[in-house]
Amino acid sequence: MTAWSRITVVLIVRDAADVLPAALESVPAEAEIVVADGASRDATVEAARTRGARVIAQDLEAVRRAGGNFDVARNAAAEHATRPWVFFLDADERLSPELAREIGLLAEDTLHAAYRFPRRNLFWGGPVRLLGEDRQTRLVRKGKGRYSGSALHRSIEVDGSVGDLDGVLIHENVRAWVDVVRRFRQYVPVEAGNLRPAPGFGTVCATPWRMFRYYYVTNRAWKDGARGLIVSVVYAAYRFAIAWKARSRVPD
Repeated sequence: MTAWSRITVVLIVRDAADVLPAALESVPAEAEIVVADGASRDATVEAARTRGARVIAQDLEAVRRAGGNFDVARNAAAEHATRPWVFFLDADERLSPELAREIGLLAEDTLHAAYRFPRRNLFWGGPVRLLGEDRQTRLVRKGKGRYSGSALHRSIEVDGSVGDLDGVLIHENVRAWVDVVRRFRQYVPVEAGNLRPAPGFGTVCATPWRMFRYYYVTNRAWKDGARGLIVSVVYAAYRFAIAWKARSRVPD
C-alpha cells in the first residue's frame, strides 16, 4: 500500500471528456477521486464514473457570485474528500510516472503540510519556457490549505511548511487553436473584472510589448524556436485583452 491510499484527488471540470480520461489514468488506483462537474454537456460525467470517480455537482451560483472564479468550486469539492490528504488536479493535466511514484513513497508521519513540484507546460504538443520556473503546490493536508482571493490561478495558501518534490506534473496548456479561443472567451472577462485598479491607457498600450518581452526574453521562450515565438505572441495578446477589457470599465 502506498501513500496514494491516503489521498483524495480533486478535479473541477466542465465539458472535459476529451482530456479527462488521460488525467484520471495517471492517478494511481489506490487514490480516491472526486470530480466536481459544472453542468457538462458532453460525456465528462461518464468518463469520470468509468474511472471510479465520485461525481458531485458544482455550485454554479457560488461561482457566479465569485465573478466566475472557479477556485470557490475547488475549495468546495475538497470538502468532499474522505482521505487525510488532497491533491488538486486539472482535467488537462496528468501526473508523470515519476511524480506518482515519488508521492506514493511519502511517509505517513511527514511533518510538511503540503508539497510542491515542477509543472511542464505543453503548447501544441511541445514544452515552452513561457511561465519560467512553474512550481505548483497541489498536494496538501485536508484542512491545511485552500485557494483564496479573487484572481484566477492563485496558489494554495498553506497553514504550515511546504516540502519539495522532483517529479513533474504535465500540463497540456494548449492543444489546438480552439483552446486559445476558449481561454480568451472564458478567462479574459473574469481576469479583467478582478484587475484592480483598472489600468490607465498608457499601461494598456504598453502591455503587449511588456508581456512579450517577459515571456520571450525573460523566461527564455526564444530557446523554444518558432513555437516559443508563437506562444509568446498569443499570451502577450491575452494579457493585452485583459488590460483592454478592464480599461473599458473606466468612463471617458
